[in-house]
Order: sequence, then C-alpha cells, then structure tokens
Amino acid sequence: KVFMLKKIIIRGLLILIAIPLTIFILLIAFNWRDEDLLPEVKAALNWQIPEHAFEDNAFLIIAGMSAPENDDALQLGRKQIELDIALFVHYQETHLENDPQDYANKQTKDILNISELNKLRCNYREEKNCLAFYLKQEHQKLTELIASNQILLSRLAAAKASRHYVEVMPPMMKSSVPSYSYALAAIELERMMAIREIQDGKEEQGIARLVENNHFAQRMLVGSSSLISHMIAIAA
Repeated sequence: KVFMLKKIIIRGLLILIAIPLTIFILLIAFNWRDEDLLPEVKAALNWQIPEHAFEDNAFLIIAGMSAPENDDALQLGRKQIELDIALFVHYQETHLENDPQDYANKQTKDILNISELNKLRCNYREEKNCLAFYLKQEHQKLTELIASNQILLSRLAAAKASRHYVEVMPPMMKSSVPSYSYALAAIELERMMAIREIQDGKEEQGIARLVENNHFAQRMLVGSSSLISHMIAIAA
C-alpha cells in the first residue's frame, strides 16, 4: 500500500510538471519562425517625440484651431499634444490606457460657427465646376462670410507663417484628432477669396493666395505621418 501511494504521488507530480511544460513547448512551436514585425510596427512601438515638435510648429495651431474666440489656438493645441504624449508615456509604462480627464479641443458645439461657411462651400463630389459655383454666389454674402471668419483666417495665417510643420500624434487608439475641419474650412475660405480677387481684377493677389495655400498643403503632406493627415493634406 505504501508503494502504491508513492507511485500515485509521483504520477501526480509528473502530471503537474508535464502540463505547464507541454503548454510552454506548444507556445514555442506556434511561434517558431514567426515573421519579424513590420518596420511600421517597430517604429510605432519605439515612437519618440519628433524634432521641432514644440518649436514654431504649425501643427500645434492646427490642433487648436477650434479654440474659442478669445483663446489662443497655439496654446490650446500645445496643451492637447502634451496631454496625448503624457497618456502615451503612461501606456508605455503601465500598458493601461486611461481615459483622458480633459481633452483640450473636445468641443460640443461649433465654437467658431463654421456651419454658415459650410453652407456656401462647394461640394467637390457633387459640383462639376466649383469655380463657376463660387462665381455665382452673391458677392455681399461672401464679403460678410469673410468678415465673420477673421479669427479662423488669422489662425491659418499664423500656421502658414510657422517655420515647421511636424505632426505630433502618438500611435495609440485614444490619441486626439486635430481640428482638421476648421483648417480645411479656412483654406476653402481663402480659395473663395482668391477666386473673387481674380474676378475683381486682382489676378496677382489671387494667384499668390492660391500658390501660398498649395505650398502649405504640401508642407502638411510632407510633415504628416498618419493616413488621416495625408488625406487632409491632399484634400487641402
């Protein structure tokens, strides 16, 4: 009986050892000759704050374009990017994604009232000729629209005057999305202005405005790293 009891104990111990050992061997077998991570994945895992991120960077202004009238778009954008970076660092250290307590540019209403601007914007998917579309709009309406969106235009001008355009978006699902709709609205407003200037005989001024906007869109494209920002730059 003692001999049988020893055999049962030994078998039990062997089973306890065999189960985790088998699982370990299976894991090795499943991952044997596993493909290396794609360069894009490796880059995301090793993401670092890019050079010039906070040095005269137009991206910070774009990120804060939705700031209320009396607020500074640059400071709002900086606050948002700093929060995103802090969340990313927290995730790297803990592997836990906490919901941000305060998303600086999270607005529940149209702060700068671009809804009126959107009513007069050409729908490029439906209109065959946006030039003709803008030329048939009432001159007075466009004049009032331009006058009522000076804040938006001044923020775009500040972004275009910045020395750098470097996208700063940590690779995580909960990164905030910059106020691209406001930037696109401002660019489209300038496009309207350029068309009117050319129509009024100010060809050089209008063409210069279009070239300047095109140059800024190219800077956005070169300085962007995410798919959404590339699409925005092409749309601009």
